[in-house]
Amino acid sequence: MKSWTPPTIELVDQFAELAHKSENRSYFFTHLQNPEWVTPLQERGFFANLPGSYTDSETGDIRFPRWPEGTYLARMASLAPDAVVAVLESLESTDNPVITQYILETAGSLPDPYLQRISGRITDRLQSEEMSYAYKYADEAVQLISRLIEVGKIDDSLTIARKLLTVRTDSRHPETTIAATTINYHITPEPIGWLPESKYEDVIEYLLEILIPQTHMKGFRLFTSLLEDALHISDPSDQRSNMGEFSHIWRPVIGHSKANHRVGIKGTLVSIVRDAAMRLSSCGVKELEDVIHELESRTLLHKRIALHVLTTSEHGISLVVERIINRYLFEEPCVRHEYAKLLRQYFGDIDHDAQESVLRWISNGPDVGVYKRWCEMWGDLPPSQDDLKNYADSWRRDWYGSISEYLDDEVLNLIRPPEPAADG
Repeated sequence: MKSWTPPTIELVDQFAELAHKSENRSYFFTHLQNPEWVTPLQERGFFANLPGSYTDSETGDIRFPRWPEGTYLARMASLAPDAVVAVLESLESTDNPVITQYILETAGSLPDPYLQRISGRITDRLQSEEMSYAYKYADEAVQLISRLIEVGKIDDSLTIARKLLTVRTDSRHPETTIAATTINYHITPEPIGWLPESKYEDVIEYLLEILIPQTHMKGFRLFTSLLEDALHISDPSDQRSNMGEFSHIWRPVIGHSKANHRVGIKGTLVSIVRDAAMRLSSCGVKELEDVIHELESRTLLHKRIALHVLTTSEHGISLVVERIINRYLFEEPCVRHEYAKLLRQYFGDIDHDAQESVLRWISNGPDVGVYKRWCEMWGDLPPSQDDLKNYADSWRRDWYGSISEYLDDEVLNLIRPPEPAADG
């Protein structure tokens, strides 16, 4: 390693005079390579006065001054870690995201023991940050998360990830009610992040790759809770377990499908939770049980994801049977696509009593009260007796059709379309 000479007092004084001009200060810190300058510069207060944001008096735009000292600290992190950590520990809060960017870059460049030592302070600092301009330091935050995982600071890494991925209400589209002829449409706001939508998607997909293999269920709970937060904004309900009850409208299929609508960050979170669940559950029975338990402890949409995971798992036949004979799941419209897929895939593997239970539920027909309430909700006329009969017949045909390969001819005749009448 090159041998560096500490600066003399006279040399530091000389720079202090020149540093009154911003261009001199910027040039000096951009090109300075000597790590022995860190402590003398700190003692002279060069890292103390952090430039805050300000509003341009002519344009009204918010400006974020550069902090050339930050580029120097980032370069020196690996060469003079003790001195650099001392500077980081002394820095005050600021509303300038450019400074946060330099701090995160500097912390991420520290050797492992030093990053472990200062991780809590950096995490606390970012926790207190106003995140409106997080896009300016998102890349540095992601790299720091990766480093924190490497040095074993899992909780700090997840804390920063949660802060970066927080969802919030889009204030541009507040909750409102639109009066129509027969029904009032209640429109709720959609969740957004602090990052632009495309950047949010890039960041969370990258974090999926690094968090799940290293943090396992801790990282998974981060993603499931973010999805729940998003639903709390767009699908509010008095009970958490009912949130997402209309998710099958905007997300007909949990898997990849052209039928799914693009609904911004909320749709991205569904895919992330699904992918994280499938990766974890593929590791074994215990992991699958943990994933299903976590999903089923949350919203209806999470329960849909749990059923989807079971259709792809090789470990969970006992879990599958328990859900197939769950009358609530059978009757819940929101989870019908996933439940029907599970039923179709595993009906032949469940025991005779379980099969008979499902067949009896189908034969007994639907709760037509639900159909009546749907008609009322959408402003339709009350259904006639013929309407109710047609609805029940169609409902049975759909369910029998899901398991048609396991049915005898007597039942199949009930769902086969009538033969066309012969000519003449």
